[in-house]
Formats: sequence, structure tokens, C-alpha cells
Amino acid sequence: MRGRKPKPTEMKRRAGNPGKRKLPQAEPRPRMSADIKAGAIGKLAVEFRERYLPELRRLKVLTDVDVAAFELMGAHYATAWNAARRIQREGLTRVSDGFMHKHPLLQVFRDNSNAFRTYAAEFGMTPSARSRIHVEEAEQLSLAEVLFGEATQVTDDGADQDAKR
Repeated sequence: MRGRKPKPTEMKRRAGNPGKRKLPQAEPRPRMSADIKAGAIGKLAVEFRERYLPELRRLKVLTDVDVAAFELMGAHYATAWNAARRIQREGLTRVSDGFMHKHPLLQVFRDNSNAFRTYAAEFGMTPSARSRIHVEEAEQLSLAEVLFGEATQVTDDGADQDAKR
């Protein structure tokens, strides 16, 4: 497929449909089960999942078909942090054959950080990705609307009629 990858319809809706083009109606809507069964690799990946999974589920960003991508994001997160910790302990450079070289884990850290950032952007977890998403605020109802909201109903011609209960 050539060109830019398409932006998900839900992200377009949340951004207020900036292009004003007609949104697709027949887009698949994957299931969102309440419980997720996934096996994260390593302690840091498990901590990452437990920390971010509930919020992504609450925002309805993570569906059942996204679990594999979410788990890979957790694996990249854990690998990058583990590399960073070893670099911190061992230093940025190493001596090999009488010459100083950069630590090989610097590349591991860089690659996994970039992969994590790419996944995070897909889930709206970076500041720039969030700035493109608009979440509709729930409409605030007055006390009268809460108490008497079902008492009247506006018909198509604009006239109020008593709602039948």
C-alpha cells in the first residue's frame, strides 16, 4: 500500500473530523472483553501492562485484537529499560582491542525506545498523538433536566408533548 497509512476512524471522530470528509460506516469494530488474557515477558513488561492496561481499556483504545501489539510494546519498554540500567552500571564506553567503543547496548536501547515510541503513538500514549485526539465532554444537565428530563419530549415539529411512561 502506497502513501500514508489511514488514520483510524475513531481517532478522526475524536479529533472532530478535521478533513470534513465522510467517515466510513462499515469499519470493523473489534470486541472489547472486560478481561485480558496475555502473558507478558518479564517483570518490567508485567508492571507496564498493569500500569497502562486499565486506562487504555477505559478510554476504549485497546480492543481484543490489539493485545499482541500492546504486549510487544511492553516487551520493548522492558528491553529498553533493562539496557539502560546495564549501561548505567557499566558505562557508555567499553575497551576492546585497546580501543574505546560505545557500549553495544546503546543501540539496543535506541532501537527498543524507537519501537516503543511507535507503538505508543498508535495507542495515543504520546503527547503529540494525544493532541490530535478530541474527547467529547459529557453534556452537563441541570437539576431540573435530571429530575424532569423524561416529563416532556420534543417532537419533530418542535412542540412539547408529555412523554408516555
